Order: sequence, then structure tokens, then C-alpha cells
Amino acid sequence: MVRGLELGADDYLVKPFNTSELLARVKAILRRAKSPSTPQRTSVYAVRDVELDTDRRIVKVRGKRIDLTPTEFKLLTCFMGNAGRVLPHRYCLVEVWGPEYSDQVDYLKLYVRYLRQKIEEDPSKPEYILTEWGVGYRMVDE
Repeated sequence: MVRGLELGADDYLVKPFNTSELLARVKAILRRAKSPSTPQRTSVYAVRDVELDTDRRIVKVRGKRIDLTPTEFKLLTCFMGNAGRVLPHRYCLVEVWGPEYSDQVDYLKLYVRYLRQKIEEDPSKPEYILTEWGVGYRMVDE
């Protein structure tokens, strides 16, 4: 056990082990991996006329600053950080709300509508956040 920890292991579990203890340890490691101390890839995103600065929590659309709720901000960050990629519903839900909301597609649809109202010129004909029917959403890329 000591040798394993000295070689870089974060934790050690002795057999036989309790399944609930294993799950609790895995969840603790995942929480640490998602902690705010983990550096982000970039703090400024730009897709066409939409600019997002995650460090300063500023969003500008066509040069005008807009206000977003914390949930809208997290969702837009998720979309812009993955611009051009199709993001399945489940992925978006887990990233923004957490794993316990992975099946709550109605939350996602509602907040996508809110975002479209704030960033699209015509929310009924979106140009930024596109629906991939039966799969999820895609933020256009530059």
C-alpha cells in the first residue's frame, strides 16, 4: 500500500471492500477533478458576434453586453467551449446541472430557449445554437 502511494496513487482500497465505499471514493476523486482550481483551457470565447469571458463573467452580443443568469452562463460556456460539436442532451445536462439531472431534457430545452431569446436576432430562426433533432444541440463555429 505504501509503495503504491509513493509511486503516485491518490488512494488505496483493501480487498475485500464495500461497494458503497468504492463509489464514495470515486465520487470524491471526480469532485476534486472538477474543482475550480483546475485551470480552464481558455477564458475568452468568440463565435461570430457572441463574445464570452468566463473570468470576468461578461457576455457581449453584437458589441452589447447582456446579462445572463448563472445557469444560462454555464450553458452558454458549455456550448461555446464546444463550438462546432454536436452536444447530446445528456452531456449538456450533466455539465450544467449535474449527473442527477441527466434525464431532465425539459430543463435543457427551456434554458436553450432563454439563451436564444438573449443572443439570437430572431429566436424562432436560430443562427447560433442549432438543434440537432433527436440528439442535442450544436453551437455554430466561427
